Amino acid sequence: MDRPKTPTAKLQQGSIRGPLHGLPWGAKDLLAVKGYRTTCGAGGFEDQKFDEDATVVKRLDATAPWLVAKLTLGALAQATNGSAA
Repeated sequence: MDRPKTPTAKLQQGSIRGPLHGLPWGAKDLLAVKGYRTTCGAGGFEDQKFDEDATVVKRLDATAPWLVAKLTLGALAQATNGSAA
Protein backbone atom coordinates (compact mmCIF):
# COMPACT_ATOMS: atom_id res chain seq x y z
CA MET A 1 0.00 0.00 0.00
CA ASP A 2 1.47 3.35 -1.01
CA ARG A 3 -0.43 5.59 1.40
CA PRO A 4 1.79 7.84 3.51
CA LYS A 5 2.17 6.96 7.18
CA THR A 6 1.84 10.64 8.14
CA PRO A 7 1.01 13.90 6.33
CA THR A 8 3.72 15.78 8.25
CA ALA A 9 6.42 15.56 5.55
CA LYS A 10 4.19 17.20 2.92
CA LEU A 11 3.16 19.91 5.37
CA GLN A 12 6.79 20.62 6.27
CA GLN A 13 7.61 20.98 2.56
CA GLY A 14 4.78 23.49 2.20
CA SER A 15 2.96 21.15 -0.17
CA ILE A 16 -0.64 21.49 0.98
CA ARG A 17 -3.28 20.16 -1.42
CA GLY A 18 -6.40 21.62 0.13
CA PRO A 19 -8.36 22.38 3.29
CA LEU A 20 -8.64 18.69 4.23
CA HIS A 21 -4.87 18.10 4.01
CA GLY A 22 -3.70 15.99 6.93
CA LEU A 23 -7.10 15.49 8.57
CA PRO A 24 -7.56 11.92 9.79
CA TRP A 25 -10.54 9.96 8.49
CA GLY A 26 -11.83 6.39 8.61
CA ALA A 27 -13.42 4.48 5.73
CA LYS A 28 -16.51 2.44 6.54
CA ASP A 29 -15.89 -1.21 5.71
CA LEU A 30 -18.30 -0.96 2.77
CA LEU A 31 -15.77 1.20 0.87
CA ALA A 32 -13.12 -0.48 -1.26
CA VAL A 33 -9.62 0.66 -0.26
CA LYS A 34 -6.75 -0.86 -2.23
CA GLY A 35 -4.56 -2.93 0.07
CA TYR A 36 -7.25 -3.42 2.72
CA ARG A 37 -9.82 -6.16 3.11
CA THR A 38 -13.42 -5.02 2.53
CA THR A 39 -15.58 -7.40 4.55
CA CYS A 40 -18.88 -5.46 4.66
CA GLY A 41 -19.08 -6.73 8.25
CA ALA A 42 -20.39 -10.07 7.01
CA GLY A 43 -19.25 -13.66 6.93
CA GLY A 44 -18.05 -14.94 3.60
CA PHE A 45 -16.26 -11.68 2.76
CA GLU A 46 -13.28 -12.04 5.13
CA ASP A 47 -10.72 -12.24 2.33
CA GLN A 48 -12.36 -9.86 -0.17
CA LYS A 49 -9.90 -7.30 -1.59
CA PHE A 50 -10.24 -4.89 -4.49
CA ASP A 51 -7.60 -3.79 -6.99
CA GLU A 52 -8.61 -0.14 -6.80
CA ASP A 53 -10.12 2.38 -4.41
CA ALA A 54 -13.79 3.30 -4.39
CA THR A 55 -14.57 6.62 -6.09
CA VAL A 56 -15.20 8.39 -2.78
CA VAL A 57 -11.84 7.15 -1.46
CA LYS A 58 -10.08 8.41 -4.62
CA ARG A 59 -11.73 11.81 -4.31
CA LEU A 60 -10.81 12.15 -0.65
CA ASP A 61 -7.22 11.04 -1.37
CA ALA A 62 -6.97 13.77 -4.01
CA THR A 63 -7.68 16.40 -1.34
CA ALA A 64 -5.12 14.81 0.98
CA PRO A 65 -6.90 13.81 4.18
CA TRP A 66 -5.13 11.00 6.01
CA LEU A 67 -6.84 7.58 5.97
CA VAL A 68 -6.11 6.03 9.36
CA ALA A 69 -8.57 3.11 9.61
CA LYS A 70 -11.25 0.94 8.12
CA LEU A 71 -14.31 1.08 10.40
CA THR A 72 -16.44 -1.92 11.31
CA LEU A 73 -20.20 -2.12 10.86
CA GLY A 74 -23.08 -4.57 11.18
CA ALA A 75 -23.38 -7.28 8.55
CA LEU A 76 -23.91 -5.66 5.14
CA ALA A 77 -24.70 -2.39 6.96
CA GLN A 78 -28.03 -3.75 8.18
CA ALA A 79 -29.48 -2.32 11.38
CA THR A 80 -29.42 -4.96 14.12
CA ASN A 81 -32.94 -4.15 15.36
CA GLY A 82 -34.59 -4.41 11.94
CA SER A 83 -34.94 -0.67 11.42
CA ALA A 84 -33.12 1.44 8.86
CA ALA A 85 -32.46 4.28 11.33
